[in-house]
Amino acid sequence: MPEAPVSTMPRVRARIVVIGDEVLDGFVADANARWLAQRLRSAGIALDRIAIVPDDVQAIAAEVRTGLAGPRPSIVLTTGGVGGTHDDVTYEAVALALGVPLVVAPELATPVRELIEWTTSTGYRLEEQAVAGMMRIATVPEGSAVRLLQRWLAGVHVEIDGGPTAVSGTAVVMLPGPPNHLQAVVDELIIPEVLGGERIPLAVAEVPHEYPETLLVGHLGRIRARHPEVKVGSYPGTPMLVRFVGEQEDVAGAAGELRAVLADMATDGATATVREAWKRSPSWTATP
Repeated sequence: MPEAPVSTMPRVRARIVVIGDEVLDGFVADANARWLAQRLRSAGIALDRIAIVPDDVQAIAAEVRTGLAGPRPSIVLTTGGVGGTHDDVTYEAVALALGVPLVVAPELATPVRELIEWTTSTGYRLEEQAVAGMMRIATVPEGSAVRLLQRWLAGVHVEIDGGPTAVSGTAVVMLPGPPNHLQAVVDELIIPEVLGGERIPLAVAEVPHEYPETLLVGHLGRIRARHPEVKVGSYPGTPMLVRFVGEQEDVAGAAGELRAVLADMATDGATATVREAWKRSPSWTATP
């Protein structure tokens, strides 16, 4: 039977750094950030930012530093760039951001060296650059914790000031790029061990309505002012939708206030006239 989620305050806040020229150039649609956002929310982790950066050491390091400077407890998750080719520079960039050297991790070096030895034993002559590239896979920021989940699947992270389970702690997690690999590392290592297990998920309340968004602007502004910790989003559709995300008590209060506003609007004749006219000709309907 799975353990019940734990409630800790303050919540751990997360930043995601998606790394890859292929994403920025439009060749690949990133799936990792979306999956991570959903998985973190279900685990009770508040996501503050998703950034997409190129395969550039300075750009990655700058974004990691930004994440580490945010409110704690926190966690910064990078995705991709941990292979052995010239554009795999995540380990180098994180080391730069932390101000530490790169070191060879024995856990990663053993299978890499075995592969090098097997390849050369076949008579194939590996170039020096090829060997150096393969060893890049095993060269991580000093202070990294490395755990092999499978022979070629590792979780690599650096904890700072006690890590995310400490009130003032943080961590940088360097996740692999392939989605199935990334998901395995998150589910088997990061959430249960680095983050200390599942938290109570953030509450979500959705309130549908049939009015143009503009009629609710003032009401939503006042609700936000009374519930500053709640995320409030207004989304067009059929029906229209307002979504509240945050702690259970705050979300319930904010959603209740909006439902009361909508109940009052339903009794107003002028508002009903606007609603019916707007429903017949929604503002987002394209003109032929």
